[in-house]
Amino acid sequence: MAQKYSTLIFDFDGTVADSMGVLFRVYSSLQDQFGLRPLSDADIEKMRGMSPQQVMAFLNVSLFKLPALLLRGRSKYKDFLSDVEPIPGIPFALIELQKKYQMHVLTSNDRDVVLAFLQVHQLSCFDTVLSERNIFGKDAALKKMLNQLGIQKGEVLYLGDEVRDVHSCQKAGIDVAAVTWGLNTEEILKDAKPTYLIKTPDDLLTLL
Repeated sequence: MAQKYSTLIFDFDGTVADSMGVLFRVYSSLQDQFGLRPLSDADIEKMRGMSPQQVMAFLNVSLFKLPALLLRGRSKYKDFLSDVEPIPGIPFALIELQKKYQMHVLTSNDRDVVLAFLQVHQLSCFDTVLSERNIFGKDAALKKMLNQLGIQKGEVLYLGDEVRDVHSCQKAGIDVAAVTWGLNTEEILKDAKPTYLIKTPDDLLTLL
């Protein structure tokens, strides 16, 4: 299609970084401390088709418990960072997209973690990395980011792997491409009605 956007904003975990396995290792390491539900492989696959609220109920995580769990989880994630690799095909796609677009990252992970990952994997594709600690506050973070960068909503496409990414972009009035290689399944992402549904990194280059 003709170039519609000037700016791409990427989620990190599950979109750029193939970190799902590490995230569940972090979860397992904290389950006794926080009284979390033990997970089988079947449970993990089942959760891919759930909304964030359904996941929290399934894992026995209350809103009261969530901030401490996320804080401890982010700290623990750093111990496993060397095991996190880019999504297969994403490095090439990012390098190609960088030729045409300004690119940024908006993540719930720590900014320092993302920068370390990008440096290790020689992905100097992003102009800005912004961390938003509130996992349900991405719509406000998107508006803030656009205001800081001086970018209009219609110029931006956000790329993420979760239903909450889609809903956040819809609240913020921003187009969103949901990628099916991350946390949530293609089916639940499609039901959320993203602007685009992307099945492989190569499809990004076809779309954009």
